[in-house]
Formats: sequence, structure tokens, C-alpha cells
Amino acid sequence: NRALCALQNCLTQRPEVQLIYFCPDSRKAGGAVMTVSGVVKKIDRYASVLILENGQQVPFEHLIDLQFSENEEK
Repeated sequence: NRALCALQNCLTQRPEVQLIYFCPDSRKAGGAVMTVSGVVKKIDRYASVLILENGQQVPFEHLIDLQFSENEEK
């Protein structure tokens, strides 16, 4: 939650993030741990998802780790 709040505060800087998240398997129990990098477009707190510029959405409940540089300049 702390990382999401920090990310929200620097969205105007278009931070590049690395997300590690759980992707459930729709056909059986379990799933896979995925890693994705990209620029954050929006944090939708109402829908509880992080949206990247490429359109990919990661639900907060599936996030394992979120890394980004708060002092990144673009």
C-alpha cells in the first residue's frame, strides 16, 4: 500500500515500474508468477487495478512486488 501511495504521488513524472504479480490460471487451481515492466498510465483505486500505458491491468490483490524510482527524471 505504501508503494502504491508513493507511485500515485509521482504519476506526472511517468515512472517506469517493474511489477511482480500472480496470474491465476482460469482452467485449474494455481497460476504463475509474472514480471512486467512499463510506464504507469493510471492507478484506479475504485476498480483496484494498476493500468500500464500498453493497456495491461494488474489487480492490486495480485501484486507481489512493485518497484520504481521515485526520483526518476524524464
